[in-house]
Amino acid sequence: MISDAGVLLLQGHKANPLRRIRTGTLVLFPDRLELATLSGERLAFPLKSLEGITVLKRHLLEFYQGRNLYQVRFPFRYMSARKWTDMMLALQDAILRATGSQG
Repeated sequence: MISDAGVLLLQGHKANPLRRIRTGTLVLFPDRLELATLSGERLAFPLKSLEGITVLKRHLLEFYQGRNLYQVRFPFRYMSARKWTDMMLALQDAILRATGSQG
């Protein structure tokens, strides 16, 4: 499990501009990505439902869930979006291998 505090989660859809969703601590579990918000809410994103996981501008994490684009902005440049991308993709691969699914 890895986590980074103070991240900002934004959401976009098609050509609409990104809008702020919540701020909190991003936590990666073996099966899901969660944002534990400052208000105590937990937003969960099952890894098997995520697509297009990538790094933008070297420090932004982006992914799609359905038709929605999500962007995670880290509060400090030393927080690595690449770390998150690599771990999420490795866990997705492990889930696919464990379930025998091809995609």
